[in-house]
Amino acid sequence: MLWAQFAPKNAPQGGAFWAGVIFAAIICALIPAVTGGISIMILRNGRRGQSRMPIILTLSIIGALLSGGMAFLCGCLGGFPSALLFSIPIIIVAATAPSESRRQIERNFDDEDDYDDRPRRRQRRRDEIEDDEDEGRSPRRRDYDD
Repeated sequence: MLWAQFAPKNAPQGGAFWAGVIFAAIICALIPAVTGGISIMILRNGRRGQSRMPIILTLSIIGALLSGGMAFLCGCLGGFPSALLFSIPIIIVAATAPSESRRQIERNFDDEDDYDDRPRRRQRRRDEIEDDEDEGRSPRRRDYDD
């Protein structure tokens, strides 16, 4: 008899078989769900952006369902690898989320020449102006022809 052809011979053995199948399905489904939950909590409480939370939530739910289903069909031999396949992208997406300060640095660079982009002349200090007045010199004025 092959291991794939296992059929319980009595009620306690059948109960133990189904308990093992359910246990494997729950454990393998919890791995991506807990990984996603921890990642979401870190993103919510940390300084990282929250824009990646829907992606992590979707990966967590799909990963939990597929890993649990695979564990139900194949046991831990199929459930653990599928849980790992979903947990790794969840961790990568959460770890590469942009930080809050990095998103605020976006600057608007325009190529137009604005009047305040030009350098200004240095303004004279009050004591320089007073010294010029004491010496009889008047402050410089610009005459503009209109």
